[in-house]
Amino acid sequence: LTHGVRNPIRVWLEDLGVFGLRSYEKRVPEEVFRQSALGVACFLKHLWATDGCVHLSHGLAHYANVYYASSSRQLALDVQSLLLRIGINARISNHSQGTKGRDQYHVTVSSQHDIYAFLEIVEVLGVNKTKHKAAILDYLGAKRENRNRDVIPAIAWRMHAIPAMTRAGITTREMYSGLQTSYAGTAIYEQNLSRERARRLAAVVESDELELLATSDVYWDKIRTISPDGIEDVYDLTVDDLHNFVAGNVIVHNSIEQDADVVMFLFRPDYYKSDEKPGVAEVHVAKHRNGPTGTIELKFRRDHTRFYNLETRRPEPGTE
Repeated sequence: LTHGVRNPIRVWLEDLGVFGLRSYEKRVPEEVFRQSALGVACFLKHLWATDGCVHLSHGLAHYANVYYASSSRQLALDVQSLLLRIGINARISNHSQGTKGRDQYHVTVSSQHDIYAFLEIVEVLGVNKTKHKAAILDYLGAKRENRNRDVIPAIAWRMHAIPAMTRAGITTREMYSGLQTSYAGTAIYEQNLSRERARRLAAVVESDELELLATSDVYWDKIRTISPDGIEDVYDLTVDDLHNFVAGNVIVHNSIEQDADVVMFLFRPDYYKSDEKPGVAEVHVAKHRNGPTGTIELKFRRDHTRFYNLETRRPEPGTE
């Protein structure tokens, strides 16, 4: 560096859009999300060396702590997304600092499976974290994992397992025997299924559907609440070839439309403007695999909530 020459590191950070940000304004540059899995893991390893924690507590009960802390909620969300990119699930929690400062957001890796994955894929830097990494691996190696996450819902028993048992002529006792589990009646049908049990059950009852559920990339989680978030414009995107769209770390797609033979939309102009085509409903046939597409007008009876053929009167001769 010489006089009059800008610091190249500063120029690089400015190009990434992250120079001069306060702690609560920090975020992961977009360029990081374009990296390979190895590049993402390398970034996370060095990021964890700053405000990350890898520690095995030694209280009344040992506990593995693997988390990243930040006063920036956006940075926490970005770190969670990057972890998910390499197959690691993490949760975000808010920790109030009272009058000491801004709230802290912790991105925590807590399940045994995800901690193993983090320590193997992301790894750690520093003498202290390396020491605790070894201690955590020893501790988890002697502990049986309690899988209460990513479990297949109990409805899979009645949707797939029981019908497969009926087809194969397998009794409930025979199914228990095949799973090498003590007989406990039909109560097992109300239990969720771990992937391991689902795989064993699929082999016992000869169910391809259960096998697919047990080995799929779908992460099973329970939806706690669904709440309205206002009205926003929506947009239709047409993209060449095959792509996945990720919104809030959830893959969204149009598979229902893609698989459907016919797609129709209902539109009532007077719902939006009372003086526009009152009592008329339009049926837009947007997709028809075996026929034409177009728009059809129907009569809508609001009091009956029914649709009827729209009667139109031909103009009298000479009045056109």
